[in-house]
Amino acid sequence: MPWALIIACCVGMFAATASGSSRAPFLLDMATDLNVGLPAIANLFGVTSVCWGVSAYVAGLGSDRIGRGVFLLLAPIVLAAALAAMSQVHEYWMLVALVAIAGCGCGAFTATSMAEVSLRTDNNQRGRALGWVMAGQSLTLLIGVPLAAFLGAIIGWRGVHIGIGGLAILATVLMAFNLS
Repeated sequence: MPWALIIACCVGMFAATASGSSRAPFLLDMATDLNVGLPAIANLFGVTSVCWGVSAYVAGLGSDRIGRGVFLLLAPIVLAAALAAMSQVHEYWMLVALVAIAGCGCGAFTATSMAEVSLRTDNNQRGRALGWVMAGQSLTLLIGVPLAAFLGAIIGWRGVHIGIGGLAILATVLMAFNLS
């Protein structure tokens, strides 16, 4: 099995999932900080989901035409940049735009990473390999969100966004070694 690729994809999947789900412990803090109602911050999950879904579809089509490598390297960079920018934003509508951009990075990465792992894994090992990639998503829910809440008590929601952006950059570096 292509373990280095699987690990890179697992880290990327963790970062992608954490970019939205780790926001949950900070809904009140974000609403207060940005001077908006709690429902406005909660609606960011919907923005993430819609952009994730649309970009996964577009990346799937695009990767068949121009190759998956472009998406596998650029998508986590887009995610990291959007998360870094979110940590500096003070206007709600700018946050919405950045969440949409981050969601696009998430969808483009997850769609193409699953396709790449599927392509590079033997038929009899494909389910196992994709299970390991999806473990990144499960680990986000199991340890990522509680860890974000713990760290957020120290560094705040903005610091948590920077940390998750760092994970996206790590995924990019790991992916670069797999694509060269």
